[in-house]
Amino acid sequence: MAIKKPSGDFFSLPTEASRRKQRIVVKYHAAWSQVLRSRTNSPAKIRQNLAYVDLFAGPGKYGDQSLSTPLLIIEAAARDPYMREHLLTRFNEGDPALEDMLEKNIAESEAAKQLRHPPKVTCARVEEDILREIGGIPPCPTLLFADPWGYKGLSVDLLSKFLRPFGNDLIFFFNYNRISSGLNCSLFDETIDKVFGTQVATALRARIALQKVKGPEKERLIVDAVGEAFSPFGAQTPVYYPFHAKGRLSHHLMFISKAPLGNEIMKGVMAGESTRGTFGFDEATETQPLLFPDLNIEELGRDLLQRFAGQTVSFSDIGVHKHAQLGIPAHKKAIQLLERQGEVVVLSYEKARRLTAHGISVPDDAILVFSKGDARGTEDPN
Repeated sequence: MAIKKPSGDFFSLPTEASRRKQRIVVKYHAAWSQVLRSRTNSPAKIRQNLAYVDLFAGPGKYGDQSLSTPLLIIEAAARDPYMREHLLTRFNEGDPALEDMLEKNIAESEAAKQLRHPPKVTCARVEEDILREIGGIPPCPTLLFADPWGYKGLSVDLLSKFLRPFGNDLIFFFNYNRISSGLNCSLFDETIDKVFGTQVATALRARIALQKVKGPEKERLIVDAVGEAFSPFGAQTPVYYPFHAKGRLSHHLMFISKAPLGNEIMKGVMAGESTRGTFGFDEATETQPLLFPDLNIEELGRDLLQRFAGQTVSFSDIGVHKHAQLGIPAHKKAIQLLERQGEVVVLSYEKARRLTAHGISVPDDAILVFSKGDARGTEDPN
């Protein structure tokens, strides 16, 4: 199972999947920076720097001259007065030819010239000494993006070092196909052990062998193992955006944060970049007409009604659920749908409810009185 490097054609034109991945990273970076600067109080903190590190940066542009993630981040920073002054960028590309192109494209970028701190570009393989090669972890809140070709270079040891400091979040491309195959082959035990950590990887292999799982069940075990690997470092449950191609799961875009707010923001960003009727990207359905609007919301509503039928609970009681991947906004939309159908009564004593595009708002302090759901469906009669 040799890891192929990207051919010249890979950077000729961006695929739709690549564009979505880029937009997710750029959108989250913008939201992340807003949160961190708004939560500083003293004048000294207000002037703190923020950093963006990309370990597998690529050339910065495609063959058609459209921008890839490094230059998209730089251009977004140049449009923001705060980020122009306070963003530190470190771009690493292990392929010397691509690194030369990246340096050239950054040098020619008018946006890069507006940044107070010039982007730093390095050419190093992502191995144990990568931190030394790129100058260490920046001494300020940092968003790390790692998009390797395959999975060599990714390790819980390396990524956890970036996660530990205050404000640091991780986004990395997780090659599900290769890792799933590698778990079944002892030749790749050492590499897989680095990805998850030896203890978690050993337990994962045992679970897969014992339960004889495949498909969605195996995916769940692998994703849970990612969360287990980062849990000792204070990480929240991973948020992941699956990519499907040719009818099968190929990759995940993984997000790891210690902050619950970071998870909620990323869920919203990923949901906004999802293929119709799914959470994630599926090239097979990308061009299909939208036959079932808000399919996830309807399914979530049915599931909530089944789980809480006849109960009175607070909204916070349903915030962490097996559909937590969809985030709090999706749960509120599902409650609004159930309210329109007469399946739930929403009570709020602290905050006034207001009219939104999906119905009357559901405050965070809301009390929910669920019907017994007596064999009634949840299709919206309107």
